[in-house]
Amino acid sequence: MDPLVDVALDLVNTTRPVLGVGGGVEIHGGPVSFDVGYRYKKISAGNVVVSALNAEKDFQINQVRIGVGLRF
Repeated sequence: MDPLVDVALDLVNTTRPVLGVGGGVEIHGGPVSFDVGYRYKKISAGNVVVSALNAEKDFQINQVRIGVGLRF
């Protein structure tokens, strides 16, 4: 089984260019805080196997995060 795993990892175990951008806002009011943020990432598909799995498109990830905190 190890030779098969090694071959599979050689096909997908590579580094690709990554673009990441994000930002956020945090608001404090007494013991309560609120924050919201956004993050965008784009990963180049790169090789044949990854391109086949993702229809030859780059991976694009969008995240929105919301948090509420309470100090007591």
